Amino acid sequence: MEKSRKNLVVSLNIHEMEEKVDIYGYLFDKFGKLISKKKIVIKGNIGRVEFPIRKIGKYTLKIAGDVEKIGELEKHKPLTESFYYYEKPIHLHFDIPKIVWICWLRFPYVIKGFVKKDGYPVCIGEVEIYEVDYRACFLRIPENVLERLKKSIIDEIVHPRFPCGIIPCPQPEVPKPPVPPEDFTEPIQPYKNLLNLSVGNNIKLIDIVYSPVENFRRLLVENVHTFKYFLCLPWIYPIWFPYCYKMDKIATAKLNSDGSFQTVVWISICNKDKPDLYFKVKQKINNVEKIIYSPKPVPCFTHWNHPSGKEVYINVTDPQAVLCTPHPQPDIEDIYVMPLGIGWDGWHQISHAHLKTGHITDFIDTGLYDGEAPYGKELDIQMQFHENLRNKGVRYYRWSYRKGETGQWKNINSKVVHRYLEPIGTDLFINTKVLGPFTVNGNPDLFEIPDPDLDWVIINRGDRRFAYWETEDLEDGVYQLRLEVFDQNGKKITDPSSKGFKFILPTGNEINGVIPVDDNLKVIDGSIILNIHINNKKTVADIKGIRFNGQTLDQCQFVEYSSKNEILTITYTAKHPVHTPVDFLRSYVLKIRKGINGTLVKNVSANYSVENENLNIALSEILGNDDRCSYSIQLHTYPKTRNGYSTIREYEDHDISSFAVVPK
Repeated sequence: MEKSRKNLVVSLNIHEMEEKVDIYGYLFDKFGKLISKKKIVIKGNIGRVEFPIRKIGKYTLKIAGDVEKIGELEKHKPLTESFYYYEKPIHLHFDIPKIVWICWLRFPYVIKGFVKKDGYPVCIGEVEIYEVDYRACFLRIPENVLERLKKSIIDEIVHPRFPCGIIPCPQPEVPKPPVPPEDFTEPIQPYKNLLNLSVGNNIKLIDIVYSPVENFRRLLVENVHTFKYFLCLPWIYPIWFPYCYKMDKIATAKLNSDGSFQTVVWISICNKDKPDLYFKVKQKINNVEKIIYSPKPVPCFTHWNHPSGKEVYINVTDPQAVLCTPHPQPDIEDIYVMPLGIGWDGWHQISHAHLKTGHITDFIDTGLYDGEAPYGKELDIQMQFHENLRNKGVRYYRWSYRKGETGQWKNINSKVVHRYLEPIGTDLFINTKVLGPFTVNGNPDLFEIPDPDLDWVIINRGDRRFAYWETEDLEDGVYQLRLEVFDQNGKKITDPSSKGFKFILPTGNEINGVIPVDDNLKVIDGSIILNIHINNKKTVADIKGIRFNGQTLDQCQFVEYSSKNEILTITYTAKHPVHTPVDFLRSYVLKIRKGINGTLVKNVSANYSVENENLNIALSEILGNDDRCSYSIQLHTYPKTRNGYSTIREYEDHDISSFAVVPK
């Protein structure tokens, strides 16, 4: 046999061919391995292609449109014919009506979005995009597991454990008497008054309750998008996880400098369903590839019926994910030095942070976040520098502080280290650079303005800070922060205009990459002054005691009553030590729970401090239908004090107590 002989000839007769369609032949051996893929030459409505076959055996030919991944060929509804080759040339002919070839036309499906962490772009790595198929999995679930799944879904519909908004709550309709199937003999009492609850997509609770197992299986397969919210609930998901879902990777997209990604997938026009998409994010740093985003359970993070072109927003939480430093620009063209704020809190959010000439200085809310919250513990001072600042001979900065408006300035001199990426060949490696403190020509505690030519990255909060201020040992009160700048010789710059730059402060949040700023600041001896209120006191939660009918209970706290109308009094304190003139307590919560199950019977909360507060409760309010029971009291206080990112959890406080109620 001549190896080059094309001994398989394929001809096509394509009916009603009005549009240009690229048609290919796919030749597979008996093991399903692709031997050859060839484009079919079409003239008019006639197509022809030839294949060489070198071995005797069984083969399969499939005719379809252009498919990049052979595993997706069946989605394009190919024409298929198997044959046996035994040395003699073979001719295969296909008549292809429009209803067949129309499915080989494809339309572009656009997938795009952003990947961020803590509001910063994840700009290194790639996004893997998967299409998820849940329908087939339900066919594999055993009947006993399917029964449990059915009961779990019914229970969740009737007694939802998530509030409305997290999952859509069924809406009751006008009640109609249910009509059970003829073979149904046992009424389902717990749900009889709720059978007309609408679950969605014209499905009612009655359709689930009265469904035999196999009918319920079909209901799931045909309406998986209706049940998707219930299927991903944590107490339901483990029931069906071992049996379910198939994930096919359909594309990979590279991340851009702003954290965006975009790709196009070509889909058969006969595929009426919008894809259900799931995403993974990978990074390769220091020659190690790591998945930084692959959330579980998969159904809860699947973008169901996702429209083409709709942006996806992915929030990465992996602590080792590498981020890129964003570059929002102020709305001025001048060269600048810009203090941004404390952590994520901007200076514009801190009351009277910068006082200009002529302003009074004794506001009671000076230095408080949103006019009510002080700062405490370790604070990250954030900054931004113009990229041409170093070219002007401005090389260093220094932060210092003092309490009040007088006294000696103390330098903030905790070490600051930032990280940057260095390309070596085609790989990226992380290097570190110490910004300070340095002593330059006898001037101590100076920090270097970062080189804008380096690719600075962020992995944790240390990569964002430009000064690290530890405040736990400071007295409470309003402090002044001073920012100074120095030239390359360590000499203080007392006139910023002589070096061609100015100090600016943000006046609002970034909008479309632009920061609104104030460039007319009060500059004293080449420095600007900012105010911040420090308070490191912990809140107080203290259950003082329990009285019954005015009498203090003994150590074991048994309440013996004659009437459920008798009064129990709980005395407690929930406060911040500083609550005048501004209360630094964010809120408190007092809860009374009943019995071994901890059923909540009383919940009291407020957003202000109280001291020796009395809570009067009639026993009937907590006993209900019981005559005796044990109770726990939990009191928790929450501070307003911030670290620039959130309120400080260590300054919360908690107290517990208990009592038992029995009849005389």
